[in-house]
Amino acid sequence: MEQSAFRSDDEPDARLIARILGGEADLYGEIMRRYQRLVASVIYKMGISVDDMEDLVSEVFMKAYRNLARYRPENAFSTWIYRIATNRALDEIRSRRHRRRFGPLDERLPAPGPGAESAVNKKDRSAVVARALEQLPHEYRAPLVLLHMEDRKVSEIADLLGIPEGTVKTRLARGRVKLRRIIARQFPEYAV
Repeated sequence: MEQSAFRSDDEPDARLIARILGGEADLYGEIMRRYQRLVASVIYKMGISVDDMEDLVSEVFMKAYRNLARYRPENAFSTWIYRIATNRALDEIRSRRHRRRFGPLDERLPAPGPGAESAVNKKDRSAVVARALEQLPHEYRAPLVLLHMEDRKVSEIADLLGIPEGTVKTRLARGRVKLRRIIARQFPEYAV
């Protein structure tokens, strides 16, 4: 009995999850604490606004909890929940595309066209890339975000998205081309 009352921040994920599945559901808060930043980061980097992030983070943890028995301890829990977060963010992006609910362009960005400021600082360029990424189809956006913003390897991206490495490479190449076209069309002063 005393063993079940023992809690440790250093307890391995697999053991903590086994305890949760064994009836100590209150320990799930520790899992959430450990992975909240990771989940929020994934969702944010996929282009979900800060306003919507909290709801999606909660949804990811609810889905993970409901499916906790499917988690296989031979794999890292971080990879498992990362994949759930990525898929939830992609679902949200697809849903928004379907509803055609795009937000207005950030007012800090110069308007495209001949009168636009030609000197570009790093912050503006990042904002332009983020806006262009929002317009990419999800199958190209996710690998680009995972590679360039999350510093994931192609093999990790393939595992997270559940697709072959060759498909990841193809989507990265095609995604870069599409991203350049979007930037050239909508933000010509930022085109490379």
